[in-house]
Formats: sequence, structure tokens, C-alpha cells
Amino acid sequence: MQFLVMDKELIDIYNIKNIESIKVFDVMSNSGSKILLIPAILIFYDGGKTMCLCNEDKYFDVFVRKVVEVYNLEKDKVIDDSLTNPFGLEKHIDIDEFSKKILASGELEKIVGVYKFYQEKNSYDQSLFFQIDEVKMLMPIVIYHIKKLFSNTNKVVNISDKIEGYRERYFGSAKIDGVEMGISIYFQKVDNQTYEFSIGGLLDKSIPVLMRVSFFDDVIEVKTGITEYDFISYASYQIEDEVVREVYRVKKDDVTIAYENKECPLTDNEYQNITNIDGECLLKWYLLPWKALYGFKNDTLDISKEEKIIEIHSMYLSVFNDSFFKKEYYSKVYRRKETSSVNNLDITLDEMKKNMIGILIKGLDNVFVLETNFVEDGKSGYYKQYLKDKYFYHLVLSDNGLLGLNKDNLVSVNQDDDIIISADLLNKNRVLRLVRGD
Repeated sequence: MQFLVMDKELIDIYNIKNIESIKVFDVMSNSGSKILLIPAILIFYDGGKTMCLCNEDKYFDVFVRKVVEVYNLEKDKVIDDSLTNPFGLEKHIDIDEFSKKILASGELEKIVGVYKFYQEKNSYDQSLFFQIDEVKMLMPIVIYHIKKLFSNTNKVVNISDKIEGYRERYFGSAKIDGVEMGISIYFQKVDNQTYEFSIGGLLDKSIPVLMRVSFFDDVIEVKTGITEYDFISYASYQIEDEVVREVYRVKKDDVTIAYENKECPLTDNEYQNITNIDGECLLKWYLLPWKALYGFKNDTLDISKEEKIIEIHSMYLSVFNDSFFKKEYYSKVYRRKETSSVNNLDITLDEMKKNMIGILIKGLDNVFVLETNFVEDGKSGYYKQYLKDKYFYHLVLSDNGLLGLNKDNLVSVNQDDDIIISADLLNKNRVLRLVRGD
């Protein structure tokens, strides 16, 4: 049994009392902006103690709520009277009108829309899914780029999307020049955005085809090659000038033998129920060559002639064999143009990277389980405290397959529902009771 010890900073926040003064200010006070970019609160309390946290600090959300709570309880309390301060008048909490207005507005306590769905939901520190669930979701992109690489040779290669295996090592089959062969697949997850494959059996068993798939903020990159033949392809799918552009290059012995540069086609999103399943995102959608969707939206809010807030929202969605794989990115950036009196400035105010996998539970024809994972640091304290590296799970009953998934029908599950380990999600009776609300 392990014992979980609360951070001392969090204990100190919960013990805040006897506030003497409150000051709300902007950490970027020299930016000249008319809005709070990175809000912070400085308090003096309980006989000389001080605490100052900004929006990027891990416990800022808790700190704000505690300060507001204690302020509302103590704002009419007399700190000094004629006995303790004989040369002055009664003294209350020292707070300026701006700070008072901000605290009363509730602006500091608002949760960003892309996080709201997960507010106050319990999470896990590790995934309950098996690695093969993620590998299967990546197979369409793998299959497409291997076939495209070999289209520059006299070999015809078609890989099956059915694989088996466990812990980095998998096997499947492929037709090579019409002859069915067994293949091996070695998988490595480099980080939450980068995946590597080594596929053997397409050529000589000792000569693998290597692939690296990377999902960045505004581009997907796929590098595929056969080292022994110095034969490599580079593919990128870049959000650029309000379109998604596909650039594909093949090199043999460091000489370009094939090149493509074209726009991906605009498409309707027939899976809006999935892309909006945990929030609303009105994106512009493009069709990638392996039939996945890539959507994005850029919004700009002009604060002044020199200042603007830029919001970027992008999403990758691959639907595959009654399952889906979704990667979502969001950022909010303050940008100031250079003038004769100030330098140009870019500040990332918020950032989110989120992965979601939805799979049909074996043996239950109409029950899906969804895993959501928030990855990397993010910028806001709320993200760092409640979402970073956390896994959230939902069950949903659908009589219409993936098209029947609906946000309103999602059932959040956690340890309190006796879902402790991966095997608990395979317990059909327990899952049915939870999804039906029995």
C-alpha cells in the first residue's frame, strides 16, 4: 500500500484565513494590454504570511477559489479597531476597486471551454487500454504509406489491417505480388505524439521497412524507408494558408525520384457526433489520403491596432473498424506588433494536447468505451493540476455504431464504479450495468 501525501503548497492554500490585503494584477504588466493576459493574485494574510500565484501555477484554480471564499467571509470583518489601531479608523481587508471587480466577476474561476466537459470528473494516472488498441488505430496511416512507398518500385504490396500481438511485438499478413506472406511489426511509442514502426517480411526477413509517424500542432509527418536500399519517402500534411497541403517526396541514393505537392480536398464531416463528443468544435475539414479527417480553425480577436489574441484549434480523426482515434490541439496566444515604443511579443496563454480512443467492447455489439488522455504540460495551472497526464473513461450505448455515439449518452466511469484495472472493462456484466444505470 502506498500513502499519498498532499503538496505542502496545497495544504497552505486550504489553510488561508485572516486575509489582510488582496491585489489582482497581470504578470505581463509591461505588455500594455487592456486585458489580463496572465492574471496573478498577491495576498497578505494571517499575521504577515504572503502568497502569490499566477494563472500558470499548478494550484492557481484552487487558490482563486479559496481567496474568493475567504474574502466573502471576511470582507466585513474589522482587522484593526480603535484599540489595536488608536491613531486610525477601523481597518478592513485592503483591496483596490480593480481587484474587487475581478474577484466579483468570476472571470478567474471560469473553465476554458475545451476543458469543461472533464470538470470535476475522476481520472486515472495510467491507461486502462492495451497497447494494441492504439497500434490498431495507427494501421491505416501505416498501410497507406507503405503501399505508396512500394508504388515507386516494381513490387505490389498490400498489408492487411488485422494484427495480433502484445507489448511492442505484433504480427499480421500482407500480399506481396499476389502472394500472401506473414509479416512482423515492432512498435515503439516515442512520446505522446510520435510513433515508430519496424516491419519485417515485406522484403528479406533481415531487411525491415522503418516508419516514423509524428503529429505536431499543425502538421502530420510520416517518414518511411528501407535503410539498406537508401530508399526513403517523406510525407507531410501541413495546415497552411487556410488549407491542408500534402507534400510527398521519395529519394533513392539521396536523389529525388518522385515528388507531389497538392491540396487535400475539402470534405463534409459525417462524424460530427464524434468530433463534438466532449465539446463543440466548428472546424474546417479536409480528407487525408487514407480516409482520415483533418480539421482546423484559426480565430483572431483584435484588442487594439497593435494587439490580438489568436486561437488555434486542430483535430485529426481516423475511423477504423468500429473504432476511432482522435488527436486534438488547442492554443491561445497573445501577439503584439512592434511599434516605435514597444517590441513585438508573443505569449502562449493556454495550450492543450488531447488524445481520444473509442473502441467497441468485444462481445457487446452496441457498447463502446472511450479513453481521453491529456498530454504534456499545457500552460494553465488548471491544466497542470487536473488534466496533465490524466486518463478519463466513458461508456456509451449505441444502436447505430459509431454514428450513434452521443455526448448526452456518455456514462463517466472511475474507480468508485469498481473499474480498477484493464480487465474490468472486459467484464461484460459489470459494463452493461454501468452503461444502463442499473
